[in-house]
Amino acid sequence: MRSLPALVLAAGALCAAPVLRAQGPPLRAGEAFATLDADGKLQTWGDTATPRPLGGLAKVVWLRLCGPDWASLDVYWDCRNPGCQPPKGHGKVDLAKAFRLDCDDAFLYWANWERKDWVEQQGEGISRMQLMAVFAPFTGPRVPKDGPLPDFTPDWMGRGDLLQASPQAFLAWLADPENQPVLTQTRELLRGFFASATDSRAWWFKPAMCSQGTWVLAGDGQSAAVLFIAMPELPKDAVRRMQELLGAGKKK
Repeated sequence: MRSLPALVLAAGALCAAPVLRAQGPPLRAGEAFATLDADGKLQTWGDTATPRPLGGLAKVVWLRLCGPDWASLDVYWDCRNPGCQPPKGHGKVDLAKAFRLDCDDAFLYWANWERKDWVEQQGEGISRMQLMAVFAPFTGPRVPKDGPLPDFTPDWMGRGDLLQASPQAFLAWLADPENQPVLTQTRELLRGFFASATDSRAWWFKPAMCSQGTWVLAGDGQSAAVLFIAMPELPKDAVRRMQELLGAGKKK
């Protein structure tokens, strides 16, 4: 997947914290919008029930499964895959940079390295249970209920249609207390640990492309929102649209 500008992803640092609107926002054709407030109340507008390929949002699911481990190990990778980012790949990336730039090559390497370690430590059976405990909501019947531990291919990084969720289902998954720590790690990777710690209420934005359109995941430390646009958009334009729907970027 093409690189996403780090400047766009950090745009939340410039935004006054908006209040999620109680009444419906003015959606455009092909948009689906869902919000989760600090009390756990989910609100939806547009077609938020239709499953869509996760695309780059698959990396958020990988953070849920492996993020703390990878962060503690200071993982890195030298991406030389022009199919990941033309013409020469992303170059040297750590976890934060790979997440910001949507580097499939790095996440794929780390995932298969993790798979090898799982099998050596606990065998394929337990490893598969561990994997599917996190990924089952997104694989559905496309991965058999029983079978061997799969090899991780680009499909597991969000390419194609293997991993899917509707906007409301993805936000509901994030609302589960067991999954909420991934929002904290997402914020830290996009904004940096110290900036995140000193201003935990600033909004952050994670755009992600898929075969059917463009996602934007956003959060401010208490609330979260998901926007799906059923057409390809430049990351900066998708983030700007999310800011409009949230009322972000306006001066107090």
